[in-house]
Amino acid sequence: MRKYISDLPWYDEPLMFSMVDWLRDNQARMNDLMYYPAECGGQVHTTFMHGDYRFDNFFFRETNGEMLLFDFQLSRECCPEMDLAWFIYASPGKDSACITSEAKLIKHYYTELKFKLGPDRAADYTLEECVLMYVLCLSQVGLLMTLGHATMDTAHRKGGRSIELYRGMFESMVTLWKRWDCMNVAEGIVSHGLARRKAAQAKDPESKGGVLTPAEARGLFAKLVSKENRERMGLTENRERRLTEL
Repeated sequence: MRKYISDLPWYDEPLMFSMVDWLRDNQARMNDLMYYPAECGGQVHTTFMHGDYRFDNFFFRETNGEMLLFDFQLSRECCPEMDLAWFIYASPGKDSACITSEAKLIKHYYTELKFKLGPDRAADYTLEECVLMYVLCLSQVGLLMTLGHATMDTAHRKGGRSIELYRGMFESMVTLWKRWDCMNVAEGIVSHGLARRKAAQAKDPESKGGVLTPAEARGLFAKLVSKENRERMGLTENRERRLTEL
């Protein structure tokens, strides 16, 4: 993947090399945390996800505006924030509506998802967990998807019309990575997941660790997310207390 980045003639961002190295070393740990329900070892809430939730898979009926989704070949059980990350990231350009309205979109998504899941399934699902997993997903989806498409386009089209689209997607990706300090937040989430599983298995070798509790999610959020981003999400209260809950 480093070679692919180096071969792209129209973009140079040192942060990408660091993210490539981090993803190479942590991909398996991320997948273990995100892609499985609790009974199979996952540690966050999961649901059925589309898997390729971007604008060119949305169609609207001309008669009534009803939206239809297509391209379900990547659908699976996973943390729902993967679709959210893909939707926001795939809006090209740092000044796009999705990028500038990111906090509002995250909160709207969380509110609607929690309502749809219902009180039984979503009682312990917090906005803090939603934000943390969204950031973790950003660290993965942007790099893998954009590089896959852009390098193929560069190789086969020699500067075809979609190059500008992917240039904008790179710009979105880097903007979001820097905004959230993605690599450090992702490392903190994955390391915490590994540590809590080891602690649980020290008591019971058959234990999978279980899903993050609300107190854990709040404490981890307070520890890893910057004050600026906590304020953007409206989650700034009682940081010290939340750290003690972790």
